Amino acid sequence: LLSASASIPNPSEDINSIGRHSEARWLADQKARRSEILAAAEELNVKSIIMGAVALANVNGAIVRINDSVMTDSGVEFRIKAIGNSAVTAASRAPELDLEVEVVIPLKRN
Repeated sequence: LLSASASIPNPSEDINSIGRHSEARWLADQKARRSEILAAAEELNVKSIIMGAVALANVNGAIVRINDSVMTDSGVEFRIKAIGNSAVTAASRAPELDLEVEVVIPLKRN
């Protein structure tokens, strides 16, 4: 039998505690993944841009257009979202973390 000082665990408190822990973990994972993506974006290099009916860009030696993908050496995939006169906009997604990181890569002029 239970003594007067014993407490019975409240299931809703346990669930709330788990929920807070899971949310904190999810936010930490999302922050870490964002940092990984931003670090990988530093590997992207726009060497040239050709504007025309279909804009093209040389990103890391590959000729790409909007919606093409580029893989960095560290294994992060970026999708080309826009090509402008002096920069390319690319994004990497981590759908499991509800995360999309968009970066603008300027054309490197010599």
